[in-house]
Amino acid sequence: MLVPLNLRTYRLAITNGIIAMAGMRMADEGTVLPLLVLRLSGLAWVVGVMQGLCAIARTVTQIVMARRLDAIEYKLPAYIASTFVRGLSLLGAAVALMFADRLGSTPVLVIVLLALTVRSIGGALSTLGFTDVIAKAVPTTKRGSLWMWRRLGGLGIALLVSAPFVKYMIGPRGWLEFPQNFALLLVISVAVSAVAWVLFGLIHESPSRSSSRRLGVLAHLVHGVRLVRRHREYRRYIRARLLLGAAAGIRPFFVVFASKVWHLSDEVAGTFLALQLGAEIVGSVVAGQASDRIGNRSVMIIASVALTLAAAIATAATFVGWGVPASFPDSFTSQKILVLGGAFVGAGFFMASLGIGSSNYIMDIAPDRGRPSYLAFASGFTLPLALVPPAYGWAADAIGFRIVFMTGLALSLVAVALVLRLPEPRDELSGEDLEAQQ
Repeated sequence: MLVPLNLRTYRLAITNGIIAMAGMRMADEGTVLPLLVLRLSGLAWVVGVMQGLCAIARTVTQIVMARRLDAIEYKLPAYIASTFVRGLSLLGAAVALMFADRLGSTPVLVIVLLALTVRSIGGALSTLGFTDVIAKAVPTTKRGSLWMWRRLGGLGIALLVSAPFVKYMIGPRGWLEFPQNFALLLVISVAVSAVAWVLFGLIHESPSRSSSRRLGVLAHLVHGVRLVRRHREYRRYIRARLLLGAAAGIRPFFVVFASKVWHLSDEVAGTFLALQLGAEIVGSVVAGQASDRIGNRSVMIIASVALTLAAAIATAATFVGWGVPASFPDSFTSQKILVLGGAFVGAGFFMASLGIGSSNYIMDIAPDRGRPSYLAFASGFTLPLALVPPAYGWAADAIGFRIVFMTGLALSLVAVALVLRLPEPRDELSGEDLEAQQ
């Protein structure tokens, strides 16, 4: 946990995060992409299928690639390769959307789903490479601030630029019709993200203490089972992540609910994105400070509580008739947006806290030689979560969103109880060692 701070890596990682986050929000996975798939298909369960395919792709990629990364000294090339996969996949989806009139809605939907799945493969590879590079260059007492500044800068730009632009492009006043408006958002997302990817590629990576041999696939899977059996902290973390992931599966359906049940316009996605970004900014400060000063267990607790509040608000929205708008002309102040917006605020706190606490917790408990495998099997043992979004989508279409949101609320409450039982790895370090890293 205590490694010498590499200021160059620290600063480039922050700059990379600021630019990448601003670009990624043009293709936001919680608002923009679910709305795109919903508009192409008209079915909530297809949105769930999209989420499930992406989850499976991420997990399988990490398990397969982790055994390779464990055995090599430098992980930065894997990160660089991931940038091409992510960028080209989104550009492919954008091209299909631009020519939707010629291709037809069904082929375009299939191409978009395939492109988003491939993008998840690139994201999985990126996570393995990025995390290992950071773990070797930034001590545990600085990782919270690293993620905090990445998120603060990126979310600030996204709130001021990305969210208003998304709202304009997919709203009634946008200068492109559907689906060309979404195509342009994907292209801009890739263009901005590419700048961030180039910057991180300039990092001078130190060599890893790599594993002595590369395991076969079957031996690697057996190795993963042994890790969970022998490492109590890791086992508890996976259980907590499993419940948090199952509960968090309801988040993409907030905007689907607003569209299908409350019949709000596409423009509302930009408003909800702005609310979520604002909450992520505040949440990043809270989570970043808690990570550096207290530990990453506390950040996981913040994430689980925030998700519980988001699920509770979404559930309440399905019970009360919020159909009469408030006496304000601006749609932002309608009762529906104000109420459901609270769920996006909770989701924003959850995303900021989990993004900081989860990866940092793994870096704290994983040994140097097996860090990619620890990350990969954390995803591997939560693979059943890939079935959750399609199930939520089917339930939303068949029996209503109320059951979906109530299920998420129940699971999040159990997740809170599990997270409270997690140990704090930093308690094993002496006060002198921690003070020396401040």
